[in-house]
Amino acid sequence: MSTPWCTLAAERVKGALPGSASATRPPTTVCVAMPSYSRLLRSSLVNRSSTFAGSRPGALSATAWAAMVSIGRSGYLEAARRILQTGARIRDGIARIHGLRGLGDPLWVIAFAGDEAAGAAPVDVYQVMEYMGSRGWSLNGLQRPAAAHIAVTLRHTLPGVADRFLADLADSVAQVRASPEVRTGMAPVYGMAGSLPDEAVRDLLGVYLDLLFEV
Repeated sequence: MSTPWCTLAAERVKGALPGSASATRPPTTVCVAMPSYSRLLRSSLVNRSSTFAGSRPGALSATAWAAMVSIGRSGYLEAARRILQTGARIRDGIARIHGLRGLGDPLWVIAFAGDEAAGAAPVDVYQVMEYMGSRGWSLNGLQRPAAAHIAVTLRHTLPGVADRFLADLADSVAQVRASPEVRTGMAPVYGMAGSLPDEAVRDLLGVYLDLLFEV
């Protein structure tokens, strides 16, 4: 694209809001009918949205700025310290769960996969994710390898939350190992998507978005 675009991104203050905020807009006010954007994230997750890259609502950027002004430098550093400490606790706890292995050396985005060295077939991590969802946890599925991750925010640093997460995760793994044939919810979908070429997944998501907006 010959004309530069304007982008604003913010981390949303370490858990003051869930996730990160970003906005990307064209340099003119010309409207583009039904744009679509696709990206491959860290060779592990294909993402597609019915708009351009980034999240559009200006309120997110405004809220991120207001939170930064409110808590200041010292508040931000304290939140970061608590998040990193909790992330290390969760990372180390996952390493002690039989059937799982941590991926990489993370700080606060903690990814894990089935442990092939556990003796039997690797645990179906997507089914683990389903069981965690039924216990109230929101995890994100990854591919190549099949994995899931939790992004630690300030809410996870509250007393007892990390311990409850690890206990629920251990119970979910045990549940999958007890009934390895069970596949519910989105687990089969993640498994299928992981076996397809990236381009095929992009095309499938594009067709799905087109159907959503068909009038």
